[in-house]
Amino acid sequence: ASPRMVKRIRELSSDVIDECMRKIFSQFKVYNYPCVSARIFAAMSSVMPDEEFEPLLPLFSSLVNSEIISLQSKDEFRDVYFFKKKVCFSGFDYSSTVPAVDSISGSQMDLNSNIDALREVLREAQLVPRPMYYMGSAIQCLEEMSEHDNTSDACSKAMVGYFP
Repeated sequence: ASPRMVKRIRELSSDVIDECMRKIFSQFKVYNYPCVSARIFAAMSSVMPDEEFEPLLPLFSSLVNSEIISLQSKDEFRDVYFFKKKVCFSGFDYSSTVPAVDSISGSQMDLNSNIDALREVLREAQLVPRPMYYMGSAIQCLEEMSEHDNTSDACSKAMVGYFP
């Protein structure tokens, strides 16, 4: 990793992540959700050079959207929902999706919404120009971020207030 990237990672804070998240994912109002991927991608946007991050933004946006869909209630498509005071969220495993139940009409809606969102992720992945180069840059950034404890701390602090 470049010395510039390492310096930016060391300077990473929850305020920087929050500001970047509001800027690049404003269409999702992602700061209202305990969305892990949005915080990580926002951190990446402040660390990576713009010319390496921008081509990946549509893909990252589709990943954030798919995580948000897994957080939303099928009845209240704008709210994160809780079961018995346990938050229902996931990183990339979409574990908050309620499985379809044959005896409940409409129970397949959560699953269908996630399938549609993941289909969009794959479409966006196909559209990344020079995927080996840009994905390689993103992987290098993530590897470097994982080497510094402050990345995890900053992302965690940017998610304050979501856990009962």
